[in-house]
Amino acid sequence: MKPIILFALLLLPAILPAAPLSVGDPLPALSLVDQHDKPQSISPETRLILFSASRDAASLIEDALAGQTGDSLAAAGIVYVADIDGMPPVVSKLVALPQMRKLPYPMLLGHEAEDTAMIPRERGKVTLIEAEGGTVTAIREIDDPAILKQALTAAHDQE
Repeated sequence: MKPIILFALLLLPAILPAAPLSVGDPLPALSLVDQHDKPQSISPETRLILFSASRDAASLIEDALAGQTGDSLAAAGIVYVADIDGMPPVVSKLVALPQMRKLPYPMLLGHEAEDTAMIPRERGKVTLIEAEGGTVTAIREIDDPAILKQALTAAHDQE
């Protein structure tokens, strides 16, 4: 009986969803691949995470990042993470990924639900996670392009 209980306890973290990220938590230790299948991760130097879990949120981010490059985002400590778990594989492979590969900056892609389960989300809104020294200082849900651009400008001003 004890081995069964021990086995069940070992499986518990895999069964339970990740606790949602909140202010004061350390940045999530995300290690994902980008749209070019290159490994990428969140570092303690990351100051801003832009997260999309829907096409509407992704469009807001892509508009706000117009003119940015991978180097400019890295210098400002900005990382873009997208949850594409709900996207049908055919659409992902034939339509979405080819379009994503045209972007001049990396997108960390959550292919499985558990990859980004800890990130709060609201349909149609960008989750903006602000951090300092590897600790989450603010989490906001944004659907206003002007507010999103203002947050990006502030991150660039801290370079």
